[in-house]
Amino acid sequence: MTLPIAYAFGDWRLVPSERRLSRGETPVKLGGRAYETLLALIERRDRTVSKDELLDTVWPRLVVEENNLQVQVGTLRKLLGHPAIATIPGRGYRFTLMVSVEGDLPGSPGALESRPATTGAPVVVPPRLTNLPERLPELIGRDTEVALLCTLLQEHDVVTVAGAGGIGKTRLAQQAAAELVDRYSGGVWWVELATLGEAAELPGAVNRALGVQVIGGRDAIDGVVAALRTGPALLVLDNAEHLLEAVAGFVHALRERSPATKVLLTSQELLRLPNEHVLRMTTLGLPTAETLEAARGSGAVALFVARARAVDPAFQLSAETFGPVVEICGRLDGIALAIELAAARVRLLGLIGLRDRLDERFRVLTAGSRAVLRRHQTLRAGLEWSHSLLTAAEQTVFRRLGVFTGGFALEAAQQVADDEAVDAWDVLEHLGALVDKSLVVVEGDVVPRYRLLETTRLYALEQLAAAGETDAVLERHGRSMAELLYVDPGSGAMAGWKPAERVRRAAEIDNLRAALNWAGQRADDTLAVQLAVAAMPSFYFTYAVADYAERVLPLRARIGPTLPAPLQAAFWLSLAFMSRTSASAAGWDAATRALDAYRALGQPVGHFSAIVQLLAIGARRASSMDLAALVADADRIESDEFPPLLRRNFCWARYRWEMSRGNHEAAHASLLRGLAIPEVEGDPRWRIGLLVFEGANLADTEIALGRVEDGERRARAALEGLDATGCTANIVGHVMDTQMLALALLGRNDEAIALGRRARPLLEREGDDLRLLDALALAASGQGRHSDAALVAGYTDAAKEHNGERRWPNQQAYRDRIQTQLAAALPPQTLAALLGQGRALSRDAAFSHAFGSAA
Repeated sequence: MTLPIAYAFGDWRLVPSERRLSRGETPVKLGGRAYETLLALIERRDRTVSKDELLDTVWPRLVVEENNLQVQVGTLRKLLGHPAIATIPGRGYRFTLMVSVEGDLPGSPGALESRPATTGAPVVVPPRLTNLPERLPELIGRDTEVALLCTLLQEHDVVTVAGAGGIGKTRLAQQAAAELVDRYSGGVWWVELATLGEAAELPGAVNRALGVQVIGGRDAIDGVVAALRTGPALLVLDNAEHLLEAVAGFVHALRERSPATKVLLTSQELLRLPNEHVLRMTTLGLPTAETLEAARGSGAVALFVARARAVDPAFQLSAETFGPVVEICGRLDGIALAIELAAARVRLLGLIGLRDRLDERFRVLTAGSRAVLRRHQTLRAGLEWSHSLLTAAEQTVFRRLGVFTGGFALEAAQQVADDEAVDAWDVLEHLGALVDKSLVVVEGDVVPRYRLLETTRLYALEQLAAAGETDAVLERHGRSMAELLYVDPGSGAMAGWKPAERVRRAAEIDNLRAALNWAGQRADDTLAVQLAVAAMPSFYFTYAVADYAERVLPLRARIGPTLPAPLQAAFWLSLAFMSRTSASAAGWDAATRALDAYRALGQPVGHFSAIVQLLAIGARRASSMDLAALVADADRIESDEFPPLLRRNFCWARYRWEMSRGNHEAAHASLLRGLAIPEVEGDPRWRIGLLVFEGANLADTEIALGRVEDGERRARAALEGLDATGCTANIVGHVMDTQMLALALLGRNDEAIALGRRARPLLEREGDDLRLLDALALAASGQGRHSDAALVAGYTDAAKEHNGERRWPNQQAYRDRIQTQLAAALPPQTLAALLGQGRALSRDAAFSHAFGSAA
């Protein structure tokens, strides 16, 4: 085995036998641990080297903290350039420069510690003109931004790194400046502006950073220009947001007199110079999937783990810890400062304790490094700094925007922040200023939407409370949601909405949740009910059916004769519409009231829609109402002018009614009539609805007619089509339910159980997961788990009785089949006892037995 005489990369050369690194002909001094780290990375340049492997190689037989390795990597990056050593989050490091090998020498390539050290002449580090720190902490999760900023500085004369406080602007600028030191013969000079109180102090601060003493009455900028004449230079002005006008004037004058000098600034707001180029920082990346692998690839998580290990070396990202870590990073919006402060508390509070205290983040996330600015030692101090730079009117708008959750539209912001002192057009101007100052985030291009990061929003709410405006602004928030989103569901407008309108309304789901929570306690009856109606489409389009019912059911007690009749009708139809799959008693009552109300109002579309909900709900309930009369009533008033989606829904509701009577052929025919209604062109939701219509309902009738294999194939094809659309809505669970039943009937029990596991979380969101249990009991019995099947059957019987539901004739046939199988496998007394025990189970326990996971 042999060792190379030297490794060459770029204009660098490393000679292992002499432990010597040189750049061109100039030897470069390198500490022993940094040298070992570099050699280990070069020798393993064909792969990623884990941190544990590097620690074992560079510090053999020693136990050291991971931050020692980070210091050595940081030293090498300062020397070779940041891109030379890539961080592979969650895995380690990799040497990225092209390496050529020069010759061989005898020796062993394996044991680095056995290589001889040299005692030759001392090496000399070439002088570097800079006041940057010798060592910088590792910058995590920002490799792309560092490379981009270095490129921008090569191509532009003035570059501003803009972003919210605590997002990491200073560290990004430091890293890029350090990597570019060798490109500027006139030096790279760092000037901290945060400590300056007045604009007049600016030139003096720059002179001090350059080591220049201004004598007599000379213009202070003269010294700066003179000091920078030695060659191209980079001047970094950090934290410029509170001196924008003075900094802009200074940079303009400097560029005129010293055109070879480039300027890099960090600021929450832009200077708006003609030649200014901007890199606007975003928050650190969060995981794109709920997996350990995705968490390891996240910049936010990588930063949290690194800082947590600095205070607790035993901390690891694992299958047990990654969930809480991701939740913490997400709730902190990926803000670097907040994540670092949070990680520093892990040893004191523990991971779960930290997560559970994030609502108190301004008290918990404190005590940052004493080496940084005071306003970077706590979250509150950083936000107080940003808030202090706002005008009084901007502060007013800022605190009022804190009532929005999940973002807001421009119109809503104007309604909420508007009052006698700040009119709607002023709000528009002040909102623009808050965006410029990085306190409000803009999302979307065609129709922009605005958002306060969660930590910023909590601070705004504190300011709102301090101003004594909380109750008044919350009421304006509720009224704005009702006014902007209210539509009578009996008008048919909802069925004709284009995708963009559905997206617009779905985006307001968090605001509507907050408004409903407030309205349930404080709003007058009219506003509370208006909000319930306004919220229904948003909850429907986000498939939050059960969530809607939970929030709106208590409002039934507030429906009284003082409310306008159209509002009462709209409320009852909204509640019925969102109850039609679960077939609850409250939904049945609401649909009955809606029908009476729209009949009295003489609104045919509302009348027709109420019948649709009654048929859909009544088909599953033990009701004395004559549903046949409702069908005849609907046939009488139906019109081709009604929205196509509403007419198809009637075919679906009629199918349910026919199935409840055992008229499987008539049910099948009703579905075929629905499929013949012309499609809404260009609406992807129509395509999804069609797949569900065919895969769940039409397949259901085929199974009931004895064509089980045809039904299974139809449901499977529909699921494949839904997968292709990317749909993950609750309605996919209905197709899974149908296929699962077919699989159980065909004896493919393992497949049925697996599909049931996938379907339950979807149907649970609309409170309709009970429908899965008959098929699961059939499959469990087919697997020979007769006791589990009996327990599940007993629970299902009791639950349906409690809910006032009845099985359709085909469903009763499946239940009878389960009973026959259990009677053949279990003694009568045992079966009776198990059925009785099942009736006392909780729903989760019943599903555990159904899936075979009960203890």
